[in-house]
Amino acid sequence: MENEISLRGNEAVSVEVRAPSKRVAWIDSARGIGIILVVFAHAQRGLIKAGILPSSDGFLASDATIYAFHMPLFFLLAGLYVGQGVAAGARPFVKDKLLTIVWPYFLWSTLHILTVMVVADVNQPLGLPDLLATPWLPVAQFWFLYALFLCHLIAVALWPQRRMLIALGAAFVAIQTVFGIGNIALHMMQLFPFFLAGALAGPWLIERVRGAPIAAILAATAIGWSLLVMARFAVGWTVKDYAGSQAFFYLGASAGIIGVIGLSVLIDGKARWLRRMGQASMAIFVMHTFFTAGLRFLAQKTGIAIDPVSLLVGSSLLGIVGPWLVYEWAGPRRLTVWLGMGKYVRS
Repeated sequence: MENEISLRGNEAVSVEVRAPSKRVAWIDSARGIGIILVVFAHAQRGLIKAGILPSSDGFLASDATIYAFHMPLFFLLAGLYVGQGVAAGARPFVKDKLLTIVWPYFLWSTLHILTVMVVADVNQPLGLPDLLATPWLPVAQFWFLYALFLCHLIAVALWPQRRMLIALGAAFVAIQTVFGIGNIALHMMQLFPFFLAGALAGPWLIERVRGAPIAAILAATAIGWSLLVMARFAVGWTVKDYAGSQAFFYLGASAGIIGVIGLSVLIDGKARWLRRMGQASMAIFVMHTFFTAGLRFLAQKTGIAIDPVSLLVGSSLLGIVGPWLVYEWAGPRRLTVWLGMGKYVRS
């Protein structure tokens, strides 16, 4: 198919976008890396908040580094196929996102709130008002799905006007730099540029990255990870204002994304298990806290002495494997979409 990138007036640049005959291995691997980091970071924060894991410099540094880029990574990856999706028609595109983003958001937000109400979590109390407010006030990690759907709506509405989308992305950066990220709209504005970058660069990334020289990929990967670490240290040591921290946020997030993509291309589908985690990333995302928090809750209630680091590793593994097993059970039964786990990919 052809995707026309309209830049000004009636001028257009025609870019051929061939729908891949099979899934792109490095994209699944990148999602796999990203979702593993999400689970680990959430498990670590939960244990620190519960007072089980010490808030030492090492744990805090790993937390800051992961949070510097793992959500921007997912926004960029989510944007890669926007052009192809919109080209198939705005109505089916939006319908697909209602099933694969909005439905999981409401289903799993509801289950999360009800679970917290049942176990009476005093560290994070939630109640009926929170449940009724989910149409405009996301809870827990489900803000990601809310913001992601807003990004898709903006993209489908303005896709024929690329210049307007780019200008809007720049305006979003300026607005959230001034006002912070105190609500879901501002948080979406902060991350929209990564989604837009994925949407605009998607055809090039999908077609060209895998065929890049190995030396270039190695260099980009090394530079990406190095810049990420430097950006994180710079924020802690030298930056004293929010605008400055945002500049380093975008630098660090971009560097981390480059590092993950480079690593994913180097892996190039060799780690099938990692690809599978990427394919099941929606299921893992919506369910992982039920498993990680469940194990933490069980350890606290039973009073069993478990090494904190071992509990971190165990809860992280459970948070990945548990949802994946549910995904594999539901997939052949064609239940994944209705259970809010996204579309099933046959292995």
